[in-house]
Amino acid sequence: YPGRVADFLRSVPVGQLETVHVTANVTAFKGLRLGKLRALHTCELMVSGEARRAEQPHGQRLVMRALAQDTHVRSLSIRVPDTLRIHLPSLHTVRCTGLRRLHLSACITIPDVSLLLLQLPCLEQLDLQRPILTRPPRGIRGADALAQHLLAQGMAPISSSLITFVPDFMCRGATDDSVFYSMLVLVARIPSLRVLKMVAFYIAQFSRELGSLLNIRALFPYIRHLATLDYHKIH
Repeated sequence: YPGRVADFLRSVPVGQLETVHVTANVTAFKGLRLGKLRALHTCELMVSGEARRAEQPHGQRLVMRALAQDTHVRSLSIRVPDTLRIHLPSLHTVRCTGLRRLHLSACITIPDVSLLLLQLPCLEQLDLQRPILTRPPRGIRGADALAQHLLAQGMAPISSSLITFVPDFMCRGATDDSVFYSMLVLVARIPSLRVLKMVAFYIAQFSRELGSLLNIRALFPYIRHLATLDYHKIH
């Protein structure tokens, strides 16, 4: 279909649609209102082709509107090409609170991932591509200093529903320190987490670095769930 997705949907009984998979140019998603598809429970939106920089605002609006609409969707996937560097502002308007699974391609900061999880109380699986990594603060060297830093930042849970986390940290500027720290500050505050899927190299590094933290008595009550994580390799 050469036009907008919203125009096409006017010709079909949208009230009966339970599953929608759309692959289109980023501008074709303009005007799409998922909230009107009242029976929808599975939705995959994929931007095709090599998007131009000028089209980044369209991609950003696509992601923000999909998350901000009050829907009955349980599984939502938003995939964009690497050339479309979508930066999300602080996520204060997430209304699709019934999501069970979310696949998101966007340049989102680690603090905003925490904010996103706090607003998705039913989410069980998060696949996250191209997050913006956070470097550990200067002066923090060794497990004891890192543990003190985490405790000082606060260890209140950011999700009590997430079971599976699939982060893709294969991005420009990634270092061993930034990957481990970014991962740790998230998963340490997800007591429900059971499965972590990553590239084999990062699994080995994460489990190795985590081992020393599990031996710190003051921190262990908050991260005991990480001692029994089930690691799955991807790629």
